[in-house]
Amino acid sequence: MDDWSRRRYSVSEYREFLNKFTQEYPNYRKNIYRPLFWEEDLFTMNVEQMKRFLVDRVCANSRSLKYMQDNRNILSRFFQWCERREIIPFNLFESQEYALSIFQEYMIEGMDTVPIYREELERVISGVQTRRELCELLARGFFEGIETIADFVRLRVCHVHFDEGTLEYRGVRRKMSPEFFKAVDAYWKFLDANQKGRATASCPQRDMLGVLARGGGTEADRERYRRNQAKNIKRCMSKISEESGCEITPERLFVSGFLEFVRKKCIEEGRDHVFFVQIFRCAYETKYHKIIEIYAKEYGMPGKIYSEKLRLRCYPYVIRDKRMFEKTVDR
Repeated sequence: MDDWSRRRYSVSEYREFLNKFTQEYPNYRKNIYRPLFWEEDLFTMNVEQMKRFLVDRVCANSRSLKYMQDNRNILSRFFQWCERREIIPFNLFESQEYALSIFQEYMIEGMDTVPIYREELERVISGVQTRRELCELLARGFFEGIETIADFVRLRVCHVHFDEGTLEYRGVRRKMSPEFFKAVDAYWKFLDANQKGRATASCPQRDMLGVLARGGGTEADRERYRRNQAKNIKRCMSKISEESGCEITPERLFVSGFLEFVRKKCIEEGRDHVFFVQIFRCAYETKYHKIIEIYAKEYGMPGKIYSEKLRLRCYPYVIRDKRMFEKTVDR
């Protein structure tokens, strides 16, 4: 086809293509049937333009490789649909130049994602002055495997087992560090002194963070309670970031804690840094997915492990951080 670099279709034609495509694939409509896609000349973009379009504009502020990968796959499916109807001569996403890894590397370059080691966590915690007891409990909890804010909100006093050194989390009793239990104890003592003992172990059904879980009332009351608790945790995480001088989020702490566990397991098993990186580099169903699943279960992650999803969460941290192993391996 002659001079394919010039625009071949108008905005209205793009919109019509997308409309017909999403009629056949309705699940993709909310992703791709929007002005961003028909106002741009998708078919003539080179790889640099496509990277900026997909990562910077379609994914915007998202830091999720999976979200980017899903959108790339939808866009590739659209190009394939157009190729079959001879709207375009070929699906450029099937070429090596537009491989998924190219887009992943571009996205990772723009991320500020490096793991927080345990010694760095101690520095972060020591720098917090405001609501210190609660902030320390949250930071240690996320770092040691509590995955989300919603998970923290669901925890009760009865889920904390000091004598066993375990936390009952999503139906699984997982080992936590002595420092975590010290943080729980310090926070409960703080509440005893300031809130008339509302979080003592004599009230096992109370929220672990010290507020009575409203088992009664309407569902709207319970939902309002959960939202307020989540907002409280978010404010604390913002305060930790502000006073420590670096961005601290539940996601960053959770991934960092898991990666530190995997790093130590690799060292114990005589694995080198190359193997560690390879675990998280390899996509799709490989032996490394099974390794991720095994490590995740040993770490105490409850429920079904989705290895590819977990890999994509960890991968940017592994690639961005060159210090992995340097602090624990004798050279």
